Amino acid sequence: MFYEQLKKACKNAGTSPTALAKEFELSTANTGAWKHGGHPSPEILKKFALRLKVTTDYLLGIENPAARDEPPVRETIKRAHIVIDMLYDDEVNDVLKYAEFVKSQRKQ
Repeated sequence: MFYEQLKKACKNAGTSPTALAKEFELSTANTGAWKHGGHPSPEILKKFALRLKVTTDYLLGIENPAARDEPPVRETIKRAHIVIDMLYDDEVNDVLKYAEFVKSQRKQ
C-alpha cells in the first residue's frame, strides 16, 4: 500500500520513488523493500510527506481524500498539518497558543 501511494504522490510532484530516495540520500534498494510491503522510518516518512505536499496518512494509505464525505481541506491546512506532525507536544501547544493570539487580534 505505501509504495503505491508513494508512486502516486511522486507522479503528482513530477518525480519518482527512486529519485526521491536519492534526493534524501537513501539507498535505492529501499524502493525494492517498499514495493514488498516495507515502510520508511517515521522521520523519512514525514520528510517525504513534506517534499511531496501530502500527509503521512496519505502515504500510508490511511487517508483517501476522494472517499471522504467532508469538503476538501485547504492546501494551507494540509501544510500546517504536515508541519505540526513534526513538532513535539509542547511546541504544538505553543503553536496553538499563538494561533489563538492571532485570532484574538482580528478586528471585529
